[in-house]
Amino acid sequence: MHTPLFSSSDDANGFAATFLPGHCGQRIHFYETAQSTNDLALESARSGGWHGSVFIADTQLAGRGRRGRNWACASGMGLLFSVLIRPANIPIECAGWIPLVAGMACAEALATKSSALGGVSVKWPNDLVLPCPAAPGWRKMGGILCESALPAMSGSTQSGARDRGYVVIGIGMNLNQTAEMLPETEKASPTSALIETGKYADRKAVLKDVLERLDTLLCQMEDEAERINIRDDIEGMMRAWMPASKRIVFRLPPFDLDPMIERSGMFVGLDSFGRIRILSDGVETAYADAEIVGVR
Repeated sequence: MHTPLFSSSDDANGFAATFLPGHCGQRIHFYETAQSTNDLALESARSGGWHGSVFIADTQLAGRGRRGRNWACASGMGLLFSVLIRPANIPIECAGWIPLVAGMACAEALATKSSALGGVSVKWPNDLVLPCPAAPGWRKMGGILCESALPAMSGSTQSGARDRGYVVIGIGMNLNQTAEMLPETEKASPTSALIETGKYADRKAVLKDVLERLDTLLCQMEDEAERINIRDDIEGMMRAWMPASKRIVFRLPPFDLDPMIERSGMFVGLDSFGRIRILSDGVETAYADAEIVGVR
């Protein structure tokens, strides 16, 4: 039996009132059970929902990740939420940075809770991981799924943020699951804040920290110099466990081939579009779509 994240609508509204108007968290929509918080946020976005609105569920019946994969989380043990943003002043060509920025907000929030979580990092393009020596080189702590409808032209508009399209940032974080609660996987073993620290996390406190950090980072994304700083910070996170002395193993689309072709190379960094740069056989290539499957 778990305790709901919010005990009532008044509780959720009180939590929302702690955020500044116009910022992420200003409107909280809480559901004890939902099919998918991303679907709820997308429906709101298409009908004119407000920037910064957050859709949270204690239980998701049809949570999904990248490439249509399932995202499972024991009821009330983690955080399952989606944030609707209308990035009026973030260049459209920088949209690829949004899942990375969301992952950075999650990683930084967890790092403040315990020294055991200080190494939590972004794994390009949309995972939250805790690096470890065992193959494939990390344990998964969360994931981000962004779904968007953005205009083709970049730059700001005079017609208002709600006419600038939208991005829905779906976030799933493992917090208070025991090992038995986490699904078995053929890929990286999942883990949680509880497993790593031995202590239960205050889900509401983590949510508030993530939303505040996400809001700050999105505001910084509006400035070119700040975008460079954010890129440097995310690259630093990734280089800590993908140094030049190691090779990363990755796959390219189509991902439904059997067997899938694996390639390897050295992580060089990220380009201005948020693509990963990999040096392989003396040639550096920027990939917009790839899947890192190991670090050796």
